[in-house]
Order: sequence, then C-alpha cells, then structure tokens
Amino acid sequence: MDLPDGVLQTLYATGLGLEAALEDVDADPAAATSGVERAIARLHGTISDIRHYIFGLRAAQQEGGYSLPAMLKQLLDGFQHPGVELSLDAADTAATERNVSKRVQWECWHVAREAVANALRHSGCRRVAVTLRLAGRDLQLRVDNDGVGFDTSPPARQGHRGLRNMQRRAESVGGRLRVESAPGSGTAVTFSVPLPAEGGARMIRVLLVDDHDVVREGLRSLLRRSPDIEVVGEAGTAAAAEAEAARLQPDVVVLDVRLPDGNGVEVCRDIRAHRPETRVLMLTSYADDEALFASIMAGAAGYLLKETRAAALLEAIHTAARGGSLLDPAMTQRVFERLRAAATGPVDPMSQLSEQEQRILGLIAEGKTNKEIAVEVYLSDKTVKHYVSNILSKLQLSRRSEAAAFWARHRRRAEET
Repeated sequence: MDLPDGVLQTLYATGLGLEAALEDVDADPAAATSGVERAIARLHGTISDIRHYIFGLRAAQQEGGYSLPAMLKQLLDGFQHPGVELSLDAADTAATERNVSKRVQWECWHVAREAVANALRHSGCRRVAVTLRLAGRDLQLRVDNDGVGFDTSPPARQGHRGLRNMQRRAESVGGRLRVESAPGSGTAVTFSVPLPAEGGARMIRVLLVDDHDVVREGLRSLLRRSPDIEVVGEAGTAAAAEAEAARLQPDVVVLDVRLPDGNGVEVCRDIRAHRPETRVLMLTSYADDEALFASIMAGAAGYLLKETRAAALLEAIHTAARGGSLLDPAMTQRVFERLRAAATGPVDPMSQLSEQEQRILGLIAEGKTNKEIAVEVYLSDKTVKHYVSNILSKLQLSRRSEAAAFWARHRRRAEET
C-alpha cells in the first residue's frame, strides 16, 4: 500500500518526541507536557492523512473501478477543517469519461491530496476549490486556495517537500506541475497530463530488445512516463526477440543492432516478414553506414543512436506507431545511391565492406582469433564478433575459412591487375 508521503516519517518523529518527553517527566514536567501535546497534534494530522487515503481506496471500490471524480469527492469529504469551504467541479464529462489509465488517476488523486492538505495546514485559507477538466489534449487538475501564498522562486521552493513530491508524481506519468503563488495572493496548483487522441486511445505496445539489462531498465523507466505507451515485453537475445515478437505482436520493437547470438538486422527482417504491421526502430551505439543501409533494407522504420535524447526517442516511437518513417533526406539519398550503384552493374563484394571490416577480414585470413583481432584493432571481443558476423553476411559466407579463402582470391586478383 502506497501510504501518503511523510506518514512513516511523522510516526517515527512522534515516537522520538514521546521518548524525549518520557525522559523529561521528572526533570522538566513542563517540557514533557509540551512534547506530549506536540505528539498528539502530529498523530491527529497523521490519522487524518490515513483516513483521506482510505477514503480514496473506498471510492475506487464503490465505483467498481477507478472513477477519478468519485475518488476526489471522497477525498474532500474526508477532510474536516472548521471554517474552510471545500468544493469540487468535475462536471467536464469530456475529461471524466476519457479512457484515463489507473496510474494517471492515482497520481492525480495523490497530487490533489497533497495540495489540499498543504493548503489546510499552512495557508490559513477559507476556501479550497478543486477542478477537473479537459484542456486541449491534456487532463488537467487544478487546486486553488485563497490563503496567504508564498514565494515560488526556485531558491524559496527548495524547502517545500510537498512541492517536490507533487512534481515527482507528475513527471512519473509524463505530466507537468505548475505552481502559481505570491505572498498575500493565494495559491494555484495545476497538474496536467497528456491523453491519447480520441481516434488513437489504444496503447502503443512496445517490445524492448537489448542484451544489456541496464539499457532495458532505462528504456522501461522512460517509456512508463508516457501515458499511451505500454512495455509488453523484453528480450536480451535474437532468438528471444523473434519468439517474443511472434507471441506478443507488438506495435513497435526497439531493437539493438548487436545481439550476443545474432544480428539485430536479421531479427528485424524476420519480424517484418512475419508481421509487416510491426514497426522496428534500430538502436545502436555506433553511427555505421553499413548497418544503417542494412537496417533500411530489412524494413526498419528508423535508426537511432543510443545518445538520442529521451524526448526524441518517445517521438520516434509515436512516429513509428503511426506508420511514419524516421529516415531524414540525407539517409534516404545515401540509400538510393547504393541501390542505383547496385543496378548499374556487377558489384565487387569487397566494396561492400567498410575499411574496418576489410582490415578485420585480412586478420581473419592470417588465422587470428577474435581475441587476437580485438587486441590488434583496439576493440572488445564482442565488437569484433559483431564485425565478423557482418562480414560473413555481406559476403554470403558461413565460415571463417571461407572468408580467408575469399581474401586470398581477392589479393591474387588485385596482384594480377
């Protein structure tokens, strides 16, 4: 159970205060009495917080699910503060009838609880108004109070733990928090979160494929912030990626180019062959024209570096899900040039290899192992393995011995000419 922020800390602090009061009973009865009174006040506040939380849970149960207006109504009903008028306006049916995810509703409820509680405890207000409405494509929650207000400049906000909690909750679902206040002029807290378009309310189902756990974890954490993206599965190998793509039938696959048991480009080709409507975004650490070309020819919708910023990655997934392409004009021009060159006459197989690949092919022909090649070209064993796999694929060979024989034939022809 996700109890309200600060409950456990308050209970712990109250316990420490009572222990201190107990030690003061004989030596300083007045101090002991004051400590007990402060502890009682804290306990009353904590009981109120827990009661508000339970009312929210009951609201969800009574409505047969997660009705946000009912949760907010129960929340306000649970607050009992003499002399303060509490009101709720959730009459915007466009906002309340939209398919809002459970996660967004709960974070919205938590922000409302924090904002109302802070107003009642600290602002000296006589009125608190909660409004839920649809603003463009955003679901918007606003909590206004007519209290004393406060300085919202960054230095002044550092000490407001409640503001940090609300900010964190808003960002966790891809939302925004705006706080408007000034000394003597009340406070308005606005939480906005984007909602899927009416025609595209269905979640974008994403499969993550990368052999590094930390990369998948980072991607998963990022995508959770988007309310219309759902990570339906993960894989760390080529074999697992193909199996999960067939089983889950995702809308978008974010696929690492290099996998321990195969080539991501081949996985892309397999996924697209079995289910063309699945879009594939290739993710790589290296800007490699050869891999780019191979990815496009395999049907990838885009080719992204692992240095791509979070916002750009989210936009890429949305673009791919809509059926769009992320290939910029320069990339497209290079692809067309390669295709035209291939159509005008026979292509020397060696010309398909990059300078680094040709160097590694020569070292294979010398009989060096991947580990020895890695030392020679200052790369990791895994990267060399990837290069070897690409070389064999481009030359349509299956064994290192065939690659060595190809290199020997090529050198012999070069010497004869």
